[in-house]
Amino acid sequence: MEKRTRVSSFDASALCKRTALLIISIPIHLKAWTKLGEFISTLCKRRNVLKKVVQAVVRTSMMELEGDELNATQRESLIETLRDVSKGKIYVELEFARLTFQLSCIEERKASSIGQANEKTKEESHKHLKKAADLMEDVTVETIGTMSKSEKVKLTLHHARILLLLGDYIKGGIVAKKVKRHRLRSEASTKEDIEMQLLKLTHCRLMIEVHTDSHDNLELAQDFWDVYETPLVLKHATANQSEEKSMDVEDTPTLSIDAWRAALIRVVLFTVCAEPSLQRSDMLNRLKNCAPLQTKDSLATFKKLVDIHLTENVFVWDSMFTSQEFQEISSHSIFNGKLLPAPPAGSLQKLLSSSDTASKLDSTFVRPTPVDGEVRITNDDKETGLMGTGASAECCAEWARLFRIRIAEHNVQVVSKRYGMITSARLSQMLCLSLEDTEFVVCTMVSDKKRKENIYARVDRPNGIVSFLKPKGTDDVLQAWSGKLEEMLKLVDASCFLIEKEETLQKILKKQAKKEKKKKKKKMKQKEKMEVETKA
Repeated sequence: MEKRTRVSSFDASALCKRTALLIISIPIHLKAWTKLGEFISTLCKRRNVLKKVVQAVVRTSMMELEGDELNATQRESLIETLRDVSKGKIYVELEFARLTFQLSCIEERKASSIGQANEKTKEESHKHLKKAADLMEDVTVETIGTMSKSEKVKLTLHHARILLLLGDYIKGGIVAKKVKRHRLRSEASTKEDIEMQLLKLTHCRLMIEVHTDSHDNLELAQDFWDVYETPLVLKHATANQSEEKSMDVEDTPTLSIDAWRAALIRVVLFTVCAEPSLQRSDMLNRLKNCAPLQTKDSLATFKKLVDIHLTENVFVWDSMFTSQEFQEISSHSIFNGKLLPAPPAGSLQKLLSSSDTASKLDSTFVRPTPVDGEVRITNDDKETGLMGTGASAECCAEWARLFRIRIAEHNVQVVSKRYGMITSARLSQMLCLSLEDTEFVVCTMVSDKKRKENIYARVDRPNGIVSFLKPKGTDDVLQAWSGKLEEMLKLVDASCFLIEKEETLQKILKKQAKKEKKKKKKKMKQKEKMEVETKA
């Protein structure tokens, strides 16, 4: 019956579809899952097979995957069979993508169940993860027009997460960047919009992990800023009046009460620790206009930290923070108490020049990516955290030194604009650093080629003088002379114009005076004539 309807005219396609569904319903009813796979392969690989038949068979068989009747082996075998018959067929590309996603999740669960107790289990776990990543390579969600936006994002983020678990941060970052974060924004509170906001938070978590590995502090700040701007997170900032109790929102996942505060604090700290640039200045100005940062008393210390970097003043380390404010910053998880009031002499130089740690400004940070307990989302008893930084003592020490370096660089930048020459002792006193550390910070700011805003400085060690005056070359002198000469000629030209204008004005005034004098004489003559006539 199936053969006759398949090779007959197009009018019998509906009957062929019903026949094929009847055939696969028999093993489904009998729970003969091996026979079901054989029937699916037979029906979908015959000559002149109809598209509607393949669609119906694949979709009906996929419905059996939703139940709990199949064991793990049978489920995996059925998924493999369905993927085999739908691969390369554009009319079942959506089903192929969903099947691939399910198979990739199965491989990921296998990897997590094996664990990493020893080298052998690590290798087996890595193989399953590698297979899960390779499976997702077969799916190009961008070209699937029938797939919803949220499902596309979900599959892309799953692929990126698997790659990050494998340690391939470059490829994982490329895949994660396929999702444009501004397209995940939604202000409504419907179920679909909340789902998009959760996907946005998941995307932020993955990008935080990528940027933590690449040591891009400004991008880390931008990631946490996007976390803070998410309506699901920001709702707690606006609805939380007492700053201790959060308003419960129905039909939304439970969110940490202080999620918005933790994200905003990290934006401040990562922006401060970022390399000076126009983007960093833009982020600092954004933070300056951030309402919670300006109004909440609990964030006053971090507001002060932002104002310090936006003000062109030299800030003395020992006096710019009170002991309580300093303790609040130092106790943050990325410093974990490693931010000392006065570092040992030569500690910054050791940080920047040590060959053992290979540490350079804004470069080598061997930072793990632990789950950050302060910015956490829970949904259906499944907990996912936004990745943070810190944890190990070495990482916290690196962050503490970098924080002090940025304060010192800000002061050096201000001094270079106000002073032509200054003694090394006075400069080190301003920076609250030793002479060695002061010299090294200045030299790094001058010679670092990666820095976008370099300064000019020369250190005279015998005399203990730092000069910020840049000597002018012959071309510069000539250019300045020609510029001044051109300015002088413009002034001469303007003066000549004003002189001519004044002379012309005086001529006009003289002519007007002569005319008025003639009029007066004429009036006098007429008056005398009238008097004579009157007497006569």
